[in-house]
This record gives sequence, structure tokens and C-alpha cells, in this order.
Amino acid sequence: MRRFSRLLKLRNKSGFTLVEVIVSCALLGILIISVLGMITPVMSVVMNNEKNANALMIAEATEAYIDRNIKNSVFVAIFTNANPSDILSATIDEHEAVKEMKAFLNDGDNKDIYDLKIIGIRWLEDPKTHHYKYMLNNLKPRYDSSFNLVGGAGLKCTNVFEPCFYDNLYPNISFEVMPYNEYEDNDKTKPIVSTKNAALKTTIDVYSNSAMTALAASGEGYADLINIRTPAINRGDIYKLYSIEGGNDAMGNPITLTTQIRTADEFAATFPSTNPETYIFYVTRKLKYYEAPPATP
Repeated sequence: MRRFSRLLKLRNKSGFTLVEVIVSCALLGILIISVLGMITPVMSVVMNNEKNANALMIAEATEAYIDRNIKNSVFVAIFTNANPSDILSATIDEHEAVKEMKAFLNDGDNKDIYDLKIIGIRWLEDPKTHHYKYMLNNLKPRYDSSFNLVGGAGLKCTNVFEPCFYDNLYPNISFEVMPYNEYEDNDKTKPIVSTKNAALKTTIDVYSNSAMTALAASGEGYADLINIRTPAINRGDIYKLYSIEGGNDAMGNPITLTTQIRTADEFAATFPSTNPETYIFYVTRKLKYYEAPPATP
């Protein structure tokens, strides 16, 4: 009896057997897998909802920024299927639309009142993920006092939003010139579409993968270009929104001035290793800053 008691004490001091440990680990693994099986779908839904919310925020913020900056412009020209080299080599700078803008800026006191600005939808590398995606930028080529492009100067590019704003999201932005509808009666039941283009439709599709196949959010915005829609009295017809793709205007007349730099196929042949970019040239009023007068003692 004493010998049997000693054996029990020795067994109790030796801990768990290997079989017991293996069985315990197996049961614990089954329990963890069961818990993860319940948590994973919930976390996936939460992450997808967060990504969709961020995608919608990108679409809204992008549309709002473009609308706010160009709606009071007197000239707007959107160049599609373009490349940064087109600006630096004066391909866009010598375009008839841009030359007309510069002639307006160099006429009288317009240079003191108006300014030429550029928004770029550029294909850039995300420094965090090293994926390339479209990002919204402000661009500043180097011009002299007469708005002539200074040769050999680089293209200053400033992000509108921080790159982290686009984390795991890939936006694509397109534009369409919309005609302004006039009416021949007060009840607005008999529309007459005028020949003047008056609004700009912006479409923003935001994708959740770099191949841009999984759509996370989509939005449309309309910039009602008041100055272009209603030219000032006694100023002449100086307000212009140039066509993006060419074709015909609202009355079916052919548009001779297009801001499409090249077709999509021509771009692919010329720049096979990158994606086409879009540049918005616009002339708008300057925001002037004045120092406050000294305080009166």
C-alpha cells in the first residue's frame, strides 16, 4: 500500500503526459478556429464598410475641390490623353485654347485681376504602397511676365491631398462638357438648348484594387460655370469652356477646337509604360492679400 501511494505521488509531481498535452492543444486549436470563424466575417464587413466610406469621401472631396476652383473661371480647357512632357515641351502651351487664355491675361489690366492655374489628374507613385494611381495635383510651370513658358524649367507639382488619403483606393476621374438649357417660356416646358457650353460634369470612380476592377464608390458632380454661361455685358464673348473630345455642339454643329491631345491608342503607342493624364487649365480671379494697417495709438 505504501509503495502504491509513493507511485501516485511521483506521478502527480511529474505533470501532464505528452498525450494529454497533445489533446489539450488540439482542443484549444479547435476553439480558436471556431472563434476566428465567427470574427473574420464581422471584421471583413467592418473593413469593407470603412473602405467604401473612404472611397465615397475621396469622390466627394475631389468633386468639391474641382468645382470650387473652376466654377468662377472665365476660361476652362481640359486636356485629355496628355503626359507631363506635353507641358514642358510646349505641346499644350502652344495650343490655341491656352494661347487665347494668355492673350486675355496680357490684355490691359487683366493680368492684375486674373491668373492662369492648372489642376492635374496625374499618374503618380504612392510612396507608401509603391502602387501607381491617379492623384489630384496643382501644377505650376515656370512662366515669364508675359506667360510664355520658360524653357528648361521643371514642373512644380503639389498634391492637393496627402498620399495617405488614397490608402488602398484607386480613383479614376473623367469629364464631360454639358450644354446650358434655355427656355422659350416662363414655365420651362419648351427647352431650347443653346450653343454655349455652360457646365462641367465630373465623374469619379474609386476602386479598391490596383487593377481598377473592383468599384468601391462612384460619384458625379456638376460645376455650373456661371461666368461662362452668362457673359458680362459690354465685355464681348470672352468666356469660354472648350470642348474635351471634339465632335458636335448642342446644335449639331462641328466643334473645330478639341482639347484631346491624342487618342487613347496614340497615347499607348507613344507612352507604353505609363497611363494618360488630364490637365485642367483655367483662368480665374486672383485672391489678393493686403497687410493690415498699423494700429492707431
